[in-house]
Amino acid sequence: LRFVLKKQLLGDPCLDIVGHRIPNYFVDRDSLDNRDELANISVLASDLADDEALVIFPEGTRFSPSKLAKAVEAVATKTPRRAASTRVLRSVLPIRTAGTLAALATSQADVVFCNHVGINDIASLKELRDAVPLRRELQFMLTRVPREDLSSEWSEEDLVDWLDTQWIAIDDWVTKNEQQQSP
Repeated sequence: LRFVLKKQLLGDPCLDIVGHRIPNYFVDRDSLDNRDELANISVLASDLADDEALVIFPEGTRFSPSKLAKAVEAVATKTPRRAASTRVLRSVLPIRTAGTLAALATSQADVVFCNHVGINDIASLKELRDAVPLRRELQFMLTRVPREDLSSEWSEEDLVDWLDTQWIAIDDWVTKNEQQQSP
């Protein structure tokens, strides 16, 4: 496995040590020019073996209602054509497409979406450690999309529309399962 993670996670000694021993990339989300970040994601994705995967967290950070409101407005301002698809989200942040598009541009690997519920109230590795054993059931859903299902004729806008559609389905699943877990 290869991971694209936010650079802030290097503050955790375990992630810092292990994260630099295997092919990973720690994204500087505060970079004023993301071209280097995207180029490094492309390099990481470009030579995946058949038995490897690149894991990217395209929301960029943990969910909260206030972060959702800010992210939806940011997307609407920066990319108005995506406004409608992001305004329907209730339980996940809008996908930040640049890193995912960079990976898709250089890799022919299948796409797997992994979503989860059950640890949304845990904001740090320390909180996760302190919460064990978990009081809520942890649920995951994996959706694999064979790469051939993504048309080579699609433009970048088509890919973004496809990603937004996938994200709405993920949001629906998370919302439904979060509601089922609520006391």
